[in-house]
Amino acid sequence: MVRTTSTTLILLLLVALSGACMEHTRCDDRVVSQVKSPDGKYVAIVYHRSCAGGSGRYTCARIEEVPPHFWSSAGEPGYVMAIREFHPVSASWRDATHVEISTPGLQQQDPAELAAFPPKNSWAGISVTYK
Repeated sequence: MVRTTSTTLILLLLVALSGACMEHTRCDDRVVSQVKSPDGKYVAIVYHRSCAGGSGRYTCARIEEVPPHFWSSAGEPGYVMAIREFHPVSASWRDATHVEISTPGLQQQDPAELAAFPPKNSWAGISVTYK
């Protein structure tokens, strides 16, 4: 009985500590805009992400398929851009299969970081350009 109680206490302590260690990875997203494609099938979402109490700040863009019904879920989002720091950002659809992401932040990024995490030029048949 003492061994079981000790084991349980140790397990509870490990769970509590692992939760405390993971707390720093929490991120908050603030959506800047959501723009539907002309055919209504997709939405481009641009947002600012703040992680670890504001120590990690990013400007991001993703594309999601709009679910056909409120009870269905969209597929996997297409994360197309994530750059360091908060920058002005917008998205505009040129047509149903081409979205343009505009941010001065791309020119301000360290070339090594852009090479490591380059913005994507397409997702699920959607062409993505940057301005």
